[in-house]
Amino acid sequence: MPILNITTDSPGLVGVNPKIIYIETSDDNAAITTAGYLNKAVSQGNTFSNQDLALVYGTDVVNSGPGANWYQVEITGDAQPYTYSLAPITGSGTVDSVSGTANRITSTGGANPVIDISAAYVGQTSLTTLGTIATGTWHGSTIDIADGGTGATSLTPYAVLCGGTTSTGPVQPIAGVGTSGFVLTSNGAGALPTFQAGGSGTITTVGDVTSGPAFDGTAGTTLTSTDAGLTLQVGGTAAGLLLIQGGTPAAVGAGGAIDIFAGDGGSSSGNGGQITLLAGSATSGVGGELSMQAGNSSAGVGGVVFLEAGASTGTNQAGAALNLWGGAGTGTGAPGQIIIKGDATNVASGTSPHSLVNRLVINGSVTGMTSGSASTLATFTLANGTTAGGTVFYTVECTDGTNYQMYSGQFAFALMELSSSFTGTTADGTNTFIGSGGTTLTVASGRTNNTITLTATTSIATPTVFKTTFSIFSHGQTALTVA
Repeated sequence: MPILNITTDSPGLVGVNPKIIYIETSDDNAAITTAGYLNKAVSQGNTFSNQDLALVYGTDVVNSGPGANWYQVEITGDAQPYTYSLAPITGSGTVDSVSGTANRITSTGGANPVIDISAAYVGQTSLTTLGTIATGTWHGSTIDIADGGTGATSLTPYAVLCGGTTSTGPVQPIAGVGTSGFVLTSNGAGALPTFQAGGSGTITTVGDVTSGPAFDGTAGTTLTSTDAGLTLQVGGTAAGLLLIQGGTPAAVGAGGAIDIFAGDGGSSSGNGGQITLLAGSATSGVGGELSMQAGNSSAGVGGVVFLEAGASTGTNQAGAALNLWGGAGTGTGAPGQIIIKGDATNVASGTSPHSLVNRLVINGSVTGMTSGSASTLATFTLANGTTAGGTVFYTVECTDGTNYQMYSGQFAFALMELSSSFTGTTADGTNTFIGSGGTTLTVASGRTNNTITLTATTSIATPTVFKTTFSIFSHGQTALTVA
């Protein structure tokens, strides 16, 4: 790449760039534009700057013929040694004329023209894209719904807005703003709603009520169903609590009463209505408890809870049954117990409330009994100087699928704790046994410290079912825990 001659023009002013370089070479254009074309000239002491202009005169008549072209110096690289190259300058660099439409864009002309929007510019018929309009006043046409507007030129002050008569029609204000206390009421499809006085008819369905309201009436409030039943239901995916509570007087007087009555039967025929108080079932876990508690009294006798089946009327009608049952368990789970509590008598005079203890436990159970080994039925919480006593009724069942045994009996018990020492006794009472295949089954009551037990011994070698079901009457003043 022979460069025949380089002449550097001095800047018009000291230190002003770019400067003009004259280069005479026998190279063609392809060689002149090769990266690093000026590197050798730099090593020979020539200096160049970015954007210096080079007028290159080529003498290679064979390849490109003689002629002159303009190039621009390009220096690349992050550190020494830099790469010095020439790049061709395209275009003539001269603007011959500028034209346009009158009253749109203005130019002052000259060597340093000022470009601006004409003050006489009247705009154009459409804009494809428009940014944010910060200031200004809209004096255009009404903006349709499809374009994000309302399609309306005016609205009634404070009126409720509704959709148009079509999906793209202008919004509609309802007639007037209504009367205070009125309710916005639908008038069906194809008509605007109107404000109307609140109704006083029957509420057939009520959705979720998360708080309040209170059913409050001067002489009492009645929830009535004219259909087969009235259901008050609480709880969904989580456990719920339904509380029906009588009023509490401000100072003196009786607490509010709660009466739950089933409907009477017909005058000529028909049974009386049924009341069912049912605790919630559980798909995984223990079912809910059912609790009824009368009101407390700070000066007087506490309230009474009555459970009474409906009385029969007419001639020779049977009385109605009163049913109490514990919740049904599942699989091998223990059956639900029926527990009747009573308060333990306090010895000292005063206002301290009595403690509630289990007086009657029905449907206690022990499964998987072992022949000849004592099974715990109940444990009593005894403190120094306290006693426990009562009666147990039990039935033991045993089978291996071929032979079957049933033993029913009862025993009395008495327990006492003095100075951290337990004493007590049990006494077996009337019993009866039935078995098949000549098998035998004996049962004996027992005690270990403050626990009463039952020991059953069977001649069946490998029972598949060996269990006892029992009920306990407790007459002492101490709490008990049933197995």
